[in-house]
Amino acid sequence: LWMLALCAATAFAAASWGTLVAFWREKTFQTLAISLLGVFVLIGLAETVTGVVGAETPVGVWVGALNPFRTLTVLLNPLAQSVSNEAVHVSALPSVVMLSGLGLLLNGVTVARLRVWYPPRTIHQRTESDDAAESAMRTVEPRNVWAAPVLWREMMTRAYGRKVVFIKLAYVALAAAVFYYLVQRGGDALLLGMLPVQGMAFVGLALLSLVLVNTQAVTSITSERDGNTLELLLVTDVTPREFVVGKLLGILYNAKELIAVPIAFAVYFVFARLADPSDTVFLVLGFLVLTAFSAMLGVHAGLTYDRSRSAIGNSLGTMFFLFVGIFVFMMLLVETRGTPLVQIQSFLLFIGCGSIALYASLTAKNPSNALMLAAGGLPFLTFYAIVSFLLGSAFEAFFAIALAYGFTTVAMLVPAVHDFDVALGRTGDRG
Repeated sequence: LWMLALCAATAFAAASWGTLVAFWREKTFQTLAISLLGVFVLIGLAETVTGVVGAETPVGVWVGALNPFRTLTVLLNPLAQSVSNEAVHVSALPSVVMLSGLGLLLNGVTVARLRVWYPPRTIHQRTESDDAAESAMRTVEPRNVWAAPVLWREMMTRAYGRKVVFIKLAYVALAAAVFYYLVQRGGDALLLGMLPVQGMAFVGLALLSLVLVNTQAVTSITSERDGNTLELLLVTDVTPREFVVGKLLGILYNAKELIAVPIAFAVYFVFARLADPSDTVFLVLGFLVLTAFSAMLGVHAGLTYDRSRSAIGNSLGTMFFLFVGIFVFMMLLVETRGTPLVQIQSFLLFIGCGSIALYASLTAKNPSNALMLAAGGLPFLTFYAIVSFLLGSAFEAFFAIALAYGFTTVAMLVPAVHDFDVALGRTGDRG
């Protein structure tokens, strides 16, 4: 019951923060990215304050409660907090209270500021000053466009807005804070009894990077659809290959800082003698495969679903199920220490239902045998890759990732570059 209450309070606080940012920002990518970074910054600030004032002090207890993972660790492993033979009592009440209060505060600010941020009814009324300003605008000289216009637009223009720069700076600042923590206080202690501090730092930054890349990928397509420009591509000289490849290369180019930071951490671990060079090579290669999958998944979801909300929900839902959901489920299996029969039943039920949902998401408009095979194998191989990574078998983890996610990336890429009608799930003549 405490875990259900903790999950509900965490979801309420995260949704409230996302709603607040949605009213603040207009672009979808900026809204999602700032929301996600805000969650990580909140956890980082909570841990920083807790480390300064002490986790046992009243301030440390209530501020640390803003980090749901800290409370989740206590709930999953209550005996770790016991120093005697007396009965152990654990509670998630501080986290539930703090996160619920944070959600109510964010909702209150959103409601109070809604009328201020909402455009007035006269926003579309033109004035003489507007007409004069428009006529006084100087003519901008045309720029030379490459032979690949889609790639040129992605790389040479601010297609995603100026605020993307601040999102990248926030990510780099977060990575710098994590690096400082590792240098100053890094140790050999295992977090959740599974990963060292350095490994958890790399996993967290890599996961955030993958989610941001996926978010940028899906919004790069939904923004075209919302701007009524995607359908126009059907009657232009831009081929499906030019469009999809241009989008993918542009996404990876714009997210180069997000990709470089986890790789830099992995290289640092080698020079600091914290990781084996050969294992690091497999780790970096596996991360690059997952990056390509994240970008292609976003493009595939954007082409598959007509509504932006559905495309973003399915794309990010797939990411969280594969990378976060399976990891949390595996952690629950380890901590519950139930009988093998019960664990196998729970595992098959979770993986089976996840595979069905994944198949429905990937093949909503374009069913194929390749995507059906990918949906059936991804959860199993992801589980195997996570277990291999935790056991220190870098090659086995890389092999599973390359096989599962590389195949799925190709299965989504082939119909996308073949024809717009196939990618969009339509048949008949174009026009």
